[in-house]
Amino acid sequence: MFLDFGLGILSAVLFSRIFSWPLQADFVMAGVVFSVLMDLDFFIYVLKNGSAHKIHRHRDIFHYPLIYIPLGTSFIWLYDFHWAILFATCSLWHFIHDSVGIGWGVRWLYPFGKDYYTFLYRYQPPDRPSFPLKLFHKWKHNEIDELAEQYGDPNWFRNIYLKLHPYAVFEFLVFIAALIVLFL
Repeated sequence: MFLDFGLGILSAVLFSRIFSWPLQADFVMAGVVFSVLMDLDFFIYVLKNGSAHKIHRHRDIFHYPLIYIPLGTSFIWLYDFHWAILFATCSLWHFIHDSVGIGWGVRWLYPFGKDYYTFLYRYQPPDRPSFPLKLFHKWKHNEIDELAEQYGDPNWFRNIYLKLHPYAVFEFLVFIAALIVLFL
């Protein structure tokens, strides 16, 4: 979450410099909103199901990069191409972020394939069996529930963001760096 916010801010600052646009608050806020917009499916999932149980399934609504990025970018392009480029970049950063780290990955090739992909780091929850560490994981859609049940962390938010955890520290550092770049 904080990594997404930071990357949204940094993207807005970068593109305002590339396009020689004055850095305005609405463009920075758009970068932040665009960087987490696809996570609206989290709230939709919780409202629809009445709980956050099996919350990994929230990525089955908007987390389809081959559909989400082109459609959103095309729609926003009608408003302004600067904002469309910001949308595409922030969305791409978010999908990369969701593919590296704590989640069960993203369906990068949907609608051509339903598999989930994660890269590099794989979060190991406390008091759970260790998951095989690899640089690349590919899971079938029908495997995710079983994997999340066996290896997932039902207290992921508390264990990652409310404790001193390397992933959270990295996210907070990127966010703080983005704020420093924004205000300097």
